[in-house]
Amino acid sequence: MDIVEGPVGEMSVQYNTYFHRYIMTYYDPFTQGRRDAVMLRDSPSLAGPWTGAKIIAAGDTYGGPWHLPYGSYIHPWSNDGTDLYFVMSLFSPIYNTFLMHSTLSNNGDENMLSDPGFEDQTSNPGYGVLAPWVPSATGGATIQRGTGTAHTGANHARLAATDHAQHTIGQMVAVKPFTTYHATAWVHTSPGMQNGSLSIRDNPGYPATLIAATPIDASAAASPPGAPVSLTFSSGGHTHVAFVVGFAGDGTSNELLLDDASLIQQ
Repeated sequence: MDIVEGPVGEMSVQYNTYFHRYIMTYYDPFTQGRRDAVMLRDSPSLAGPWTGAKIIAAGDTYGGPWHLPYGSYIHPWSNDGTDLYFVMSLFSPIYNTFLMHSTLSNNGDENMLSDPGFEDQTSNPGYGVLAPWVPSATGGATIQRGTGTAHTGANHARLAATDHAQHTIGQMVAVKPFTTYHATAWVHTSPGMQNGSLSIRDNPGYPATLIAATPIDASAAASPPGAPVSLTFSSGGHTHVAFVVGFAGDGTSNELLLDDASLIQQ
């Protein structure tokens, strides 16, 4: 059974006796809009649920992309406190191995989604929306940065269109079969939107098998600063699900702002 979504390069997992949680580090490669970064997840169990991935060493910190901060191996003497030491290799500009340090904290966040508030979506005009978020092939998805319209933080996703197509943004998550999960998101829509939804599917694209869905109440979400939308569902026999937010265009001007997405095992 998969416990996290790939790709995952040179994974290291150790148990931290201070937090009583497993710590995972790995490399997320810079390919097709992925992040060229060392990622961290944590979990109370090896089988999960693992939290969404957080960046602890980004390639662009060293002048990237293509600087490849890979080989994130946790030092075995740093598993009894808040100091995390790991060995990381850097491909460029200096091809060498480094002992890295990061300070851990426990804020009680069990969110299984990665980059739930789009704060890791730094300017990347070559790829637009960065992984793990996947926009629909119909287009219309952008990241708004520092516009003052985010629910929290500086960034949020925006879907906008005037056609009759499906416009969505989502990400895949590894889940346990026959387990209950709670999904939430903060949305702000254009007035009168009739076909917005938060859905759980077997993939973020089309065609897809719908597992669960709830409509977005535009009467609440159209008023600033928007409104939460949520649903509770069972994963059934699925080991992976897609968390998807979007709308079906009706030929008029539609806009949906998405922020603070969450998926938590119950």
